[in-house]
Amino acid sequence: MRLVRCHNCGVPEGQEHRAGCPVEVCPGCGAQAVGHRCRRAAGLLRVPFLHFPSVCARCGAIDPPWFGVPDVVWTYYVAPFEREEIVCEPCFKTIVRLIDRYRPRPDWLPTKAEIATYRAVWSRFHRSSLRGPQRRRLAAELDALEAAYSPRRSADKTHKSTARRRTSERV
Repeated sequence: MRLVRCHNCGVPEGQEHRAGCPVEVCPGCGAQAVGHRCRRAAGLLRVPFLHFPSVCARCGAIDPPWFGVPDVVWTYYVAPFEREEIVCEPCFKTIVRLIDRYRPRPDWLPTKAEIATYRAVWSRFHRSSLRGPQRRRLAAELDALEAAYSPRRSADKTHKSTARRRTSERV
C-alpha cells in the first residue's frame, strides 16, 4: 500500500490536517472547515485526513486526472445511470469515438473546437489557486460557455418548455 499525503498540507493519512488546510472538512456537517463556523461541530473531534481513491467506472484506473466537458456533451455521451460515475479521459474519448461511429453527431452538440475551448477554461479554473475576482471571472466564463451550448437544444419545443419549468422551480 502506498503512503498517501494530503495534496494541500502534506500530512499522511490518519493525521489531522494542518491549521488552515482547505481540504479539511467540518466534523459537524462535512463542509470545508476553513473559515467555517458550525454549531454542530462544537465538541466534536477534527476529521483526520483519509484518502478514498477515485476509480474510473469503465477501466478501473485509480485516481485518474480530472477533466471537464460541457454538461450537454456529458449527458449526450454518458448513459443516464452512469452520469454520477467517474470516467477517466481516455475512457470518455473511447465512449465518444464508439458512439460517433454508429450515430451521426447532432448539430446542437458543441463542435470539437468549442469543447476544446471549454476544456481549456475548465482546466485553468480547476487547477487554479486563484482567489476572489480572478476565480469568479473564470467561473463566469465557464457559466457563459455552458449557457452558449444549452440554447442549441431549444429548437426542440419540449426541451424549451422543460428548461423554463426547471428554471421557475429553482426560484
